[in-house]
Amino acid sequence: MDAQGKRVTVQEWFASKEGASDENETAARKARAARRPEVAEAKTGGEQGKTRTLTEADAARQEHDTPPVDAGVRALPPEAAVQSSKGKATVSSREPTGLPPSGDAIRSDVLLVNGETISVSDILEPISTDLERLASELPPMAYGAKAGEMIRQEIIESVAQHLIWRKAKQMLNEEMEKGLNKAVDKMEKDRINREFQGRETLYDKYLAKHDKTRDEVRERLRRSIVIDSYLRERLLPLVPAPRKQELLNYYNANLGDFSESGRREMFLIDVPAAAFLEVRRRPTEEERRVAIGKAREEIDRAAEALRQGEPFEEVAKKYSRGSTAEQGGGWGMIEQPLKGRWQPPSKRLFEMKEGETSEVIETPEGFFIVKVGKVEPGKMQTFDDAQPQIAGTLRQRRFLKLRADFLQNELKQSTIGSLEEFVAEVLRVVPEPKAAGR
Repeated sequence: MDAQGKRVTVQEWFASKEGASDENETAARKARAARRPEVAEAKTGGEQGKTRTLTEADAARQEHDTPPVDAGVRALPPEAAVQSSKGKATVSSREPTGLPPSGDAIRSDVLLVNGETISVSDILEPISTDLERLASELPPMAYGAKAGEMIRQEIIESVAQHLIWRKAKQMLNEEMEKGLNKAVDKMEKDRINREFQGRETLYDKYLAKHDKTRDEVRERLRRSIVIDSYLRERLLPLVPAPRKQELLNYYNANLGDFSESGRREMFLIDVPAAAFLEVRRRPTEEERRVAIGKAREEIDRAAEALRQGEPFEEVAKKYSRGSTAEQGGGWGMIEQPLKGRWQPPSKRLFEMKEGETSEVIETPEGFFIVKVGKVEPGKMQTFDDAQPQIAGTLRQRRFLKLRADFLQNELKQSTIGSLEEFVAEVLRVVPEPKAAGR
């Protein structure tokens, strides 16, 4: 239930928390404070271990000054509620009370779902490499919002798996098991190639760091495939085919999605700070600061040479420290922005016109100047050609809505522990942003 007593999905509940203002939080605190006498009476008269209402749990946290979640990751909610089979919003009786925990108390680093547990490592392991990359690429506030969204989605999916796995696994048979093992093999291999340079030793070390085994991760992948198949088999037949007018409305509202960006020739002056560092050992913070200063001086000299009218290719040969310096910084034609450290300059490339040269582009790793060479315009996809794609998009949206409703019905019959404490525990161990000051 939301604050007005309206039934909402888990996703909608999360979203409502993300936009809460200070004024709403202040009003909520006053309301909880007004209910404290009622809560105190309930706490003294109830049996130990009995589930308390959300109102009581909120007041207990307010009474004992539960510390807030880090403001840098406010994309995640400050508190959580689920609906019991009787229709009342409830939380686990493991809410903070200021008293020593009992001997059989459940730790805050696990989330209890129908008697089974989800651990912090269960949430972080699938997304940890992406979080580490984002921590080095994004400014702290942007990283906090993105990390919060990724953690939110991973928690939702983990809870969903626990809720419906017992039903989904009943569809398994011997023939499906064979295909399932092949699918898991491919997913595991693709991940090793994508995130660990194809090296199984790096993958094994990564799993050990997260206290996971390959068998445990493969079982998670196996369950996710089975659950997705179960939900699609059950729900997709209920999704109506979109009408032609709906397809046309979507096409007109999203014309940009049906036009190719074309290709652009990229020339790049690349001056990384690493070019001014000793490569045989890890640099100190002071050495890194000095290296960034030297890189800044070098890119400024390149920018000045361009202002004086020197050809871009000659300036690139003289000042660029990138792999294409000898070719005058030429990367050839690209169809979309690149990944990794080249994303900022290649993204800027698609914002400029043919022949234009950018300003100095600063990143945590160094500096760039990018120039647009030849531009090959893209093509516009016709409505007739786009119809199958649009129909698939609309059917997928409706399927996701049915999926969320289905999980909400499962949620009503389930018991879930304190989400607030668990989220706070996950946030304590996420990678810290490294792009400070951006």
